[in-house]
Amino acid sequence: MKFRASYSILNTWASGDWEKAIKYYFHLETFTSPAMEAGKKYHQYWANFIRNHKITPPELGDIKLIDPTPEIKKVVSLNDWLDLVGIIDCYDKPTIYEWKTGKTSSESIASSPQVGVYGVLGTMAGLYIEKAQIYHYDQYTKKSDTSIVWLTDGVLKSSLNWIETIASEMHDYLTKNKLYEKYQIRDAK
Repeated sequence: MKFRASYSILNTWASGDWEKAIKYYFHLETFTSPAMEAGKKYHQYWANFIRNHKITPPELGDIKLIDPTPEIKKVVSLNDWLDLVGIIDCYDKPTIYEWKTGKTSSESIASSPQVGVYGVLGTMAGLYIEKAQIYHYDQYTKKSDTSIVWLTDGVLKSSLNWIETIASEMHDYLTKNKLYEKYQIRDAK
């Protein structure tokens, strides 16, 4: 059975919330909080704004973009048992942009494995990527902050190792406990 990994599922598993990760993996839980719904609305607005104007909206810094592609879904095969799937918020060669809302700062996101995982995803999908820029907008305080992560060979190698390690743990658990059979193979998102 081929495991289909996403950052959200892997990060949930890595944090120790195995039950929630399994529910996400098999689409058994669809809970969304008001904050998650607000984040989705901002993402949709920002993607449309960038498509129409080739610039980020004011709350994301009015950054002029060259040839942006917002909200691109990629699926790559990392090896015979593992696929990686994700949606890059915006790609404008050679940069991937990640947009966040809420209280968590861009620095916290930059310190997490997330942008490295998206760097692996984009690179394996054939995108030329040098860095990731994380734009955070706190809709409650109306303040923004930004962080940059250079996606060096070392960062990508470390991120690939993180992906394979966490995915292997979860895949082994699902296989040993026959959860693929119990819940059927999930459809691709």
